[in-house]
Amino acid sequence: MASEEPVIAEPHICGPIPVDSSFHSLILMSDGVYKALEEATGSKAPNLDLVSMVTQELIQQSTLTGLAQAVVDKVGRLHHDAFMNQIQKCQKRDDMTVLVRFFSEEITSSMKSPRGAVKKQSSPGL
Repeated sequence: MASEEPVIAEPHICGPIPVDSSFHSLILMSDGVYKALEEATGSKAPNLDLVSMVTQELIQQSTLTGLAQAVVDKVGRLHHDAFMNQIQKCQKRDDMTVLVRFFSEEITSSMKSPRGAVKKQSSPGL
């Protein structure tokens, strides 16, 4: 029944930003994560809140996939609870994606795979 091609969003890209040895990590998130966290908490600094969540989950999780999923789950729960309790005026939640990349070998080597082997990240160019 479609009469046209599906609509594909064009990403908003800022940069490029050169990555050097002073970079600790990179967290990429969809606007759905930002908006859900902002709506659920009423925070004026959702970016800082997300960094705090990543830091907390870094202690708990053993893989980057687990870390990112735990952060998305936490934001989703916060938004759901605020929506159900009408603590904040929450609207329908958008899709949420979080990607985490660590540049520090110390942090990378501390993350283990589920089987206990050290999980190393390759360093592809950005």
